[in-house]
Amino acid sequence: MADVLNKTTNQYLMSVNTPDFDPAEWIINPDLSAVKDTDPALWIVENDAVRVLTKEEINSSKLDQLKADLKKKVNAIRDKLIYAGFVYDKSTIQSDQFSIIKIIGASLMALNALNRSEDLPPDFVWRDINNDPIPVDANKMLDLGTSLFNYVWAVHKNSWFHKNNIDAITDYDVLVSYDINTGWPTN
Repeated sequence: MADVLNKTTNQYLMSVNTPDFDPAEWIINPDLSAVKDTDPALWIVENDAVRVLTKEEINSSKLDQLKADLKKKVNAIRDKLIYAGFVYDKSTIQSDQFSIIKIIGASLMALNALNRSEDLPPDFVWRDINNDPIPVDANKMLDLGTSLFNYVWAVHKNSWFHKNNIDAITDYDVLVSYDINTGWPTN
């Protein structure tokens, strides 16, 4: 009976029947003194010797995954902010995907009216997130559309800022402490 360590998975088994374990895949009675009290996920096998990964090796193996995870979180913050609404003239305006399309359409309608020296219908109103009416003429509708654009643009710019910073970081410890919650526009 002997102890064995899988060279690929770092699975460690004690008191096993060694003929059941292929020496090409398993180290028989491995010397684990160099990895004592460390997580097997941090072990590496080289020439049947076991050692702990260096900080640099840990950084490079986990860095890419952490970067991807952080960028997904940045995207989630970005989307939540964009679709939560924006403030226009002291009212919160819906900005979910359907509302954005409606704002763009109404802004184009307002632009066309102004190009013909006309205005929107006199009873035209926009509704805020509470369904309260906001009277708008063609100029105010264009201003509302511009406010939406500026808000979405600011949110996207901050998401790009964070993603660029995340990509530039090469140290795992620095990346772990990176704060993705800064710089976002407020309503």
